Amino acid sequence: MKKIKRVFRYFVLHSTRNTKYFFTYLIHFFDNNYVADIKYYDLDDLENLLKKGKSIIRIGDGEIYIMNFGSIHYQKYDERLRSLFFKMINEYNEDSQYVLSLNKIPLEKSNIQLKKDGLLNCWLPMKVYYQLYFTKTSRYIDQVLFYYNETFPKYFESYLKTKHLVLVSHQGNIDNFKNNPAIPFTDVSFVVTPAENAFVDYEKIKTAVRVEIDKHGKEKTVILAACGPASKPLAYELSKESIVTIDVGRGIEVAYTDDRIDQIIYPTSSPK
Repeated sequence: MKKIKRVFRYFVLHSTRNTKYFFTYLIHFFDNNYVADIKYYDLDDLENLLKKGKSIIRIGDGEIYIMNFGSIHYQKYDERLRSLFFKMINEYNEDSQYVLSLNKIPLEKSNIQLKKDGLLNCWLPMKVYYQLYFTKTSRYIDQVLFYYNETFPKYFESYLKTKHLVLVSHQGNIDNFKNNPAIPFTDVSFVVTPAENAFVDYEKIKTAVRVEIDKHGKEKTVILAACGPASKPLAYELSKESIVTIDVGRGIEVAYTDDRIDQIIYPTSSPK
C-alpha cells in the first residue's frame, strides 16, 4: 500500500510541477539500453584546471532529488537551493570558472544494468536531468575520483601545498583533519558548519569564508568545501569572484587515510 501511495504521489507531483521531466523519465524508464553519453576530462587535466582558477562542483543523485522537490537525509528541500542548482547547470560551459563533476560509473550503465544493481530509481533521474538540462558540448570531471584515498596525493597535493586552505565542514571532519598526521598541509584555517541542513546557515557560512579569504588573499586561498549540498552554491558563487573552491564532499573523509568510500557511494563499483 505504501508503495502504491508513493508511486501515485510521484505521478501527481512530477506530472504537474515538471511535465517535461515526467514524460522524459517515463519514456526512458522502459528503455533498457538507455545511457548518458557524457564527455569527461582526463584526470591528468585536474591540476591544470585548478591552476586556471577553475572550481570543482559535484552534482549527484542527492542534488537531483532536491531539484525534484525532495528532501534528503542531510538537507531539507529549499526553493532557493534548487534554483541555484539550476543556475550553475544552465550556465555551465567550457569557459566557466567552474567545472561540474558527475558520477561516471552509474551514468554510463544501461538501465538494465542499474536494475540488476538495484539502483535504477537512484540514477535514472540523473540521466534524464543530464539529457534535459546539462550542456552536451562541455566536458565534466568524473566525480568518483574523490572517493579514493589516493586522489589528494596524486592530483591535488602539489597545487594545494602552494595555497592557504580553508576547510568548510562540520566539526567531526575538521577534528579528523587536524588530528591526521598524514595530512601534509599546514597553512589551513577552518569554518565550522552544521552536520546537517547546512544551507539554513548558508549566508553565515559564506560570510565566515569571506573573512578567511580577506585575511589571506583570494589568489592565495583555496576553499575545500564539505558541507553537503550547501557546498555547491558556495563554490558557484565564489567562482564568480575567481576564488577556487573544491567541492570535496565525503572525499575529505578518506583523504590521507587507508579508507575508501566508493563501495558505499556506489556498492557495485570496481576497485581502482
